[in-house]
Amino acid sequence: MKNLSLFNKIVFFFNLLAEFALLLSYLASFISPEKAWYLAFFGLAYPFILIINILFVIYWAVQIKLQFLVSLITIAIGYQFILASYSFGNKEQTTGENAIKVLSYNVRLFDLYNWSGNTGTRDKIMTLFKEEKPQILCIQEFFHDNTGYFPTINSVKEIDGIKRYYFHDYVSMNDTAWWGIALFTSFPIVDKGVIEFEKSHGNLCIYVDLKINDDTIRVYNAHLQSIKFKPEDYQTMEQIENYKNENNLSLISGKRIIWRLKEAFEKRAKQVDIISEHVKDCPYEVLICGDFNDTPASYTYHNLTKDLDDAFLESGNGFGNTYIGKAPSFRIDYILHSPAITSSGFRVLPEKLSDHHAVSCFIELND
Repeated sequence: MKNLSLFNKIVFFFNLLAEFALLLSYLASFISPEKAWYLAFFGLAYPFILIINILFVIYWAVQIKLQFLVSLITIAIGYQFILASYSFGNKEQTTGENAIKVLSYNVRLFDLYNWSGNTGTRDKIMTLFKEEKPQILCIQEFFHDNTGYFPTINSVKEIDGIKRYYFHDYVSMNDTAWWGIALFTSFPIVDKGVIEFEKSHGNLCIYVDLKINDDTIRVYNAHLQSIKFKPEDYQTMEQIENYKNENNLSLISGKRIIWRLKEAFEKRAKQVDIISEHVKDCPYEVLICGDFNDTPASYTYHNLTKDLDDAFLESGNGFGNTYIGKAPSFRIDYILHSPAITSSGFRVLPEKLSDHHAVSCFIELND
């Protein structure tokens, strides 16, 4: 019994550490990484820290010991983070005449550099767009050229109903090829603009004001700061995942990954603050689509959803993970909207044509 008692004391010590880590993960949503960047790591790890605390609750509950309350109460304090991470699907797909189909997709440049090893990826993405028939289509990591080799703007415009578009590039080559972000729509565009971020190559936010019947709404298409992992970083993560140390995994490799994450957390904090202020000054109802590169337990998500609803939580199902690259999968692609807009039928599309899943839903403007 003495050994068991000693063992339980050790377990309880680690339980307290897990509880503290869970509390720090909650703080990550409220404190900007610019002020305390280390908290963002706890927010990123929230799902895993939550699972550890649940296991502690089970451990103590099986023994009928009051220590189970330690993690249980802490989990209960952050119940809103559970609700933001998992959706039970509350609404059926809207098929009324006023329903508007919205689709957002980080297409990874339409597989320009053949990362997938499948030269037909671009055509499959175009087929997906044709089958889904969105009326508002937001595309991140968009590529287009005018030589006839990769005429993606023309290809998307061939889809029924989305002839109007706004494209803004962040880099071009010889006036023949452009990398950027795009929005296509079937509705008249009455205004448009771009929110550029300092010291950020490849990340942008554009917006368009759309005339929909007698209403005008503003649609933002955002691609927030990417982590920009290098091949050696992915190799390090794969070694960690597979418990391998073939290349003498070093402290330097781990520090490099932490530095890249820290830099991305801090840049996203600045970017989301800029977008939030822009939204506050908007005279119309708002729809925000995009690749936020951050999880529901983050400062990015909390800041943008203060006054906006998450379409996934309105009518999605499950965890809704959208990232399918080599790093751990998280929900980082979103469709948010003003409370005066109703969303339904949220889907994470199953196709794996990029390192992200596309997301879609229907929206309606409330009277």
